[in-house]
Amino acid sequence: MSDQRLEQLKSKHQSVLNLMNQLGVQLQNVHVQDNKLVLRGHAKTRSDSNKLWDEIQLVNRN
Repeated sequence: MSDQRLEQLKSKHQSVLNLMNQLGVQLQNVHVQDNKLVLRGHAKTRSDSNKLWDEIQLVNRN
């Protein structure tokens, strides 16, 4: 079931994953923790990190 949940959350956050790819973020880890998608990576700049955070907030308005 956790693989299914991971795929559901990745699908929901596809715009974030796409932006990470566009910005050249080095993705280190993707997993589900406490029923939330956890993405860990290294952005090149603080500006790139902020762009990603803004996109995450658009997907998860809570």
